[in-house]
Amino acid sequence: MQWLPKNVPKEDKYCNTTIVHGDFRLDNVIFHKTELRIVAVLDWELSTLGNPFADLASVGILYHLPPKSGLPGLGKYDKGFSGIPTEFKMRDEYLRQVGSEDISEEAWAFFLAFSTFKMGGIAQGVYKRSLMGNASSTRGPMYLEVCKFITALGVRIS
Repeated sequence: MQWLPKNVPKEDKYCNTTIVHGDFRLDNVIFHKTELRIVAVLDWELSTLGNPFADLASVGILYHLPPKSGLPGLGKYDKGFSGIPTEFKMRDEYLRQVGSEDISEEAWAFFLAFSTFKMGGIAQGVYKRSLMGNASSTRGPMYLEVCKFITALGVRIS
């Protein structure tokens, strides 16, 4: 929590404000039945005005989540074999599509760490609702471990 406000990228190219989804990830999209394209983006309740790199990092963090983390992630999955681009190819393709310059490794680390902080807050909320008996999922109690894992990941990234 203390590291994030001290490390917000100051360069203008990282300070754009757009509509952001707030929880943009592969399990919040619907893919076309036969084509390799997204036809819908779901789960917009966290949308707001913000930095588009926050949504990009929400996708980027999937590359750091192992399958057993309790969250959907690509971890050590053989992305080359399956045709999934690497984290940096995905990031660079996004930058190319929006006509942006390269992002510094420090700025990328900030946005990834910010993403883990946000995910940790969401996981903590899911866990707390399970303790109060009003969770929407029976998996709520496992989110204590998810929160611990994602927080540790954020510290490593920062």
